[in-house]
Amino acid sequence: MSQQQCVSPHQHLYKKKSVDWKSELRKKFIRRLRDEREKIFNRARGGFECWQTDLFIESIIQDEVDALRLSEHITENELNEAIQEFERFRDETTQQEIESMIAYEQERLEDLASGYNAVLCPRCQFASLSFPDEYSLICEHCKLQLRLTQPLPSPLELTTHFTNIFTSHADRGCSETPSLILQGVDKLFLRCNWCAFNYEVF
Repeated sequence: MSQQQCVSPHQHLYKKKSVDWKSELRKKFIRRLRDEREKIFNRARGGFECWQTDLFIESIIQDEVDALRLSEHITENELNEAIQEFERFRDETTQQEIESMIAYEQERLEDLASGYNAVLCPRCQFASLSFPDEYSLICEHCKLQLRLTQPLPSPLELTTHFTNIFTSHADRGCSETPSLILQGVDKLFLRCNWCAFNYEVF
């Protein structure tokens, strides 16, 4: 963390401890997570960007723990209990992220399989790919262009190929969004800097 301390926006709520303070702790954590996540999504909207879930949650927990330490109405034992609660929140949230991503990948495969000729661009995941010839693919939305030395698979095989690669990353238990990296005009890689996943798509 940087030397400049981030102060929890809920610090004033820790000055007085209610009877059901653990419940309030959870509510504040969820509210902070939702608000901060929305800010990040708004900044990343329109691009193939990701946010590192684990680091993001850890920063929120650190801010909230720092705020608790500044409170005059919490004992050392209660602080330790609060830290344990935050760790439980973190584990629950991370598991939910992984389950949501796997469910999304399964739904995406089912949707794409229903339309044989519709191949969703694996990079922007917004527009369908077009195929100028049997060696090339183009996405008009994100400007992905790839020309292979061998003929492309059929649309259905291509869709299955893309989905299997993304699912294999999700099956590692990593909740981050991997990036598609184009090298030259004929090499495409799926990489995740967080878990070191690296796969040559073509």
